[in-house]
Amino acid sequence: MAPRVWPLLSLGLGGIVLLLASGYAAIILYLGGFAELPLHIHIMQGIGIIMMLLFLHLYFAPWRRFRMAVDASEFALATGTLNQIRMIVAINLVLGLVTVVVGASGPSGSWRARRAEYVGAATFIQSDTKFPRADTFRHVAQ
Repeated sequence: MAPRVWPLLSLGLGGIVLLLASGYAAIILYLGGFAELPLHIHIMQGIGIIMMLLFLHLYFAPWRRFRMAVDASEFALATGTLNQIRMIVAINLVLGLVTVVVGASGPSGSWRARRAEYVGAATFIQSDTKFPRADTFRHVAQ
């Protein structure tokens, strides 16, 4: 069983490195650095780092103990370690869902912002001075 799971855990470690590198590169190169980020992005980053630390702990402590217990045929010890792994995975799942909610509640993801964009677009379309093709849209609205 362990040889089949090993590539998945290695992929998880590679994913952590790739996620951090690409995210921080985007922040630095395209978004003007950390000082320009809104609060919800900082919260998401903090939760993400906690999730990565939990995964690294899982990888280097309980998973290693689990493998050694299974290899030594100490299944009672393996069961206890597997319960610890399940707990860490459950905590990471909850943190991931919280991260999605925080991300969706940011300025561009909130329902108020979407509604304001819609109302703003409707006002923009009805105005002759702000939008050069307002007469085109006025005919559609009538």
